[in-house]
Amino acid sequence: MSGHGFHVHGPHDHELEHAQQGGHGDHGGGGMINQIAMFTAIIATVGAMFSYMGGATQATTALQVAIALAAIALLTKKRWLEYGMFAVGGLGTAIGIAAMLHY
Repeated sequence: MSGHGFHVHGPHDHELEHAQQGGHGDHGGGGMINQIAMFTAIIATVGAMFSYMGGATQATTALQVAIALAAIALLTKKRWLEYGMFAVGGLGTAIGIAAMLHY
């Protein structure tokens, strides 16, 4: 959240930036790190749009869970958490689209 020259990072932002810059020393997992960083950027943007809509609170919650799973996947380097991150992100996106279409 930023405004008037004041910027606050979420709890996972520093870790994602650090991992994206190769700060973990994992030379073989660069693809996973970049993929997760890109995923969180996209899901955070989609979540902000759903939050702006106001009626998609379950979707926003699911997307926040997906972002949290992404941070945990980066820290633990567990592939199953990455798959869970994609699944929950997809579920949140589907819920948000359903809310947008008034289902």
